[in-house]
Amino acid sequence: MNLSGTEDRRGPNEVGGVSRAVAVRLFGPFRVAKNGEDVGLSASRKVRALLVYLLMAPRPIHRARLCELFWDVANDPRGELRWCLSKIRGVLDEPSHKRVKAEADWVAIDALTLEVDALWVAERVEAAASGGDLDLLKQLAAKFEGEFLEGFKADRIPLFEAWLVGERQRFQGLHADVLSRIIALLPRTDEALPLIRKRLDLLPYDVAAHRDLLAALAACGRFAEGEAHMEAATHLFRSQGVSCAPLEKAWLERRQLAAQGTRPDSPPLSGAPPAAAAIEVESVLHAARETAEPRYLSIVVLPFDNIGSDPEQDYFADGVTESLTTDLSRMRGMLVIGRNTAFSYKGKLVDARAIGCEVNVRYVLEGSVQRNGSRMRVNVQLVDAETGNHLWADRFDKPVADLFDMQDEIVARLANALDTQLVTAEARRAERAPNPDSMDLYFQGAAWFNRGITPEFVTQARGFFERALALDPGNIDALVGTARMDAVMVGLFYATDDSGERLEAVEATITKALSLAPTDALAHYVWGIVQAYTNRAADGIAEFEKALLLNPNLAAAHALIGLAKIYLGRAGDTEGHVRQALRLSPVDTQAYNWYRFVGYAKIYMGADEEAVPWCRRSIETNRNNPLTHFGLAVALAHVGRTGEADAAARAGLALDPNFTVSRFRDSPQSDNPSYLAQRGRFALGLGKVGVPEG
Repeated sequence: MNLSGTEDRRGPNEVGGVSRAVAVRLFGPFRVAKNGEDVGLSASRKVRALLVYLLMAPRPIHRARLCELFWDVANDPRGELRWCLSKIRGVLDEPSHKRVKAEADWVAIDALTLEVDALWVAERVEAAASGGDLDLLKQLAAKFEGEFLEGFKADRIPLFEAWLVGERQRFQGLHADVLSRIIALLPRTDEALPLIRKRLDLLPYDVAAHRDLLAALAACGRFAEGEAHMEAATHLFRSQGVSCAPLEKAWLERRQLAAQGTRPDSPPLSGAPPAAAAIEVESVLHAARETAEPRYLSIVVLPFDNIGSDPEQDYFADGVTESLTTDLSRMRGMLVIGRNTAFSYKGKLVDARAIGCEVNVRYVLEGSVQRNGSRMRVNVQLVDAETGNHLWADRFDKPVADLFDMQDEIVARLANALDTQLVTAEARRAERAPNPDSMDLYFQGAAWFNRGITPEFVTQARGFFERALALDPGNIDALVGTARMDAVMVGLFYATDDSGERLEAVEATITKALSLAPTDALAHYVWGIVQAYTNRAADGIAEFEKALLLNPNLAAAHALIGLAKIYLGRAGDTEGHVRQALRLSPVDTQAYNWYRFVGYAKIYMGADEEAVPWCRRSIETNRNNPLTHFGLAVALAHVGRTGEADAAARAGLALDPNFTVSRFRDSPQSDNPSYLAQRGRFALGLGKVGVPEG
């Protein structure tokens, strides 16, 4: 039985003899129709949510995952999942074709034989954008009849709700991109104005969208409308604490340029704009077509080669390619060429530089899959599409077990490693830039943070983020980065005298970031840190889970769930969460902290002997964190290894001379009785090894 769901869903109205008479509309109010007539759906929101989730899934979903997503349990004790699937079968299945497929523990919907507007759009956007097909772009724009699942309420299904927010944001971005492409191809400004306004409705906080509207209004001589819009935009951005100075400057420049050929009080133009305005319109509306320089973090994942004589491994190689493409596309600011365009290169020997030029990206990822007996090996190479130079290569060698689980692990590790390598590559480019812009500075800051978590590196990173915000106050990545650095500094030295003020500042910054970018996974992660550090561990865990739903490869979120469980008096759960983080990112620059979490958890549970190797591994990974030395000292003291314990304590105090027992004991992370008792045991150990009471 084929459960992959990866076939091309764009075919004719009949596929393999099965009619596409069933249509699912996900833009606007949710509808299912057969032969043009609406089908009565179950009133259950979970049935509807499950149907949509399975339709949009690129491959089969494990039953345990579905149960956790919709019922917050890992199994189906009351048969609710089976009941929901039976309702979906009643709507989608036909006597001659069963569209709802279940095999062992995996569930999928055969969307190949359905007309699904959202899938139709997602599969054609890339081809339309790269080919400049105006007719197809207009067809795509017409498909967006409303928001994705407009009006659907999922407040009682929190994990699905977070997924839904992400999908709405994704399709909103696709809609805006389609409109931008159409605008760039239209020759007349008055035709473009409604589309520019529509794009602005979708992206109300996008400075570039406001700037484009103002440019078009100036080119048409609609200065009064432009002034009114400038005033409204100023109020909008100031309400979010964002400066309007760059937009005001751009409006003044555009008005001056357009006024060279048009009087401020002239009526709107019905024909072609005057020469000077036409030049401006061309520069604004045709920028996408004329720009040759690829945008930041743009990449194509080429189909992985299947090396060997086993053609059955093709599906595994294709699955790695598709999943990696999907996971990379979740990263904020990352442009990833769609799978249909990427798969057009399958089996072809094409130079990476030629591919980069054809699809206009900075980076090309190549890879191969090879099965040798009971082991699977995956090789990857990241190539600079401009020079053809190999920037990074790695190999993943795993025993063959459950192929789906192994594929998930390999893709997660690849995505995390690529995130770091791409940031490093962009930072190197930025260092060579004579006039670095806001994103150049952001990447340099991110590269400093990726070097490791030390006071020096964190301070350097924060400095670059501040400079990025000075150039562009709306740079969400830099805004979140600044908040994250402040949160890291609090965690790095535990509780300092100003930690409360720092966390209040982080909370204000991250609240602002989430208001501007509600689907930013890293923003939810940082918000979770703040809550975990301020006696709101349960709320923090919920934020970490939202972050993981938006970016399942965010390994640090798993580890921080483990830390938050300590604050809830559930230290026994910590190791499992940390191991999951290490599975996704085993050589992460933050791994030393994750080892420390387990070491502390073991001490809190009285398992001091087990704590020692975890603390030692943390120190081996990063010797500059005082908290790990203190943890090792306490564990060794509890098992009677006094000399080693005193040495570890001295090492901790050398790194943080201001650390005291009272500062540790009075920290505000939690008032949970179990946690407080466990923390008291740790504090007694600190006293044994000579840490000052304070």
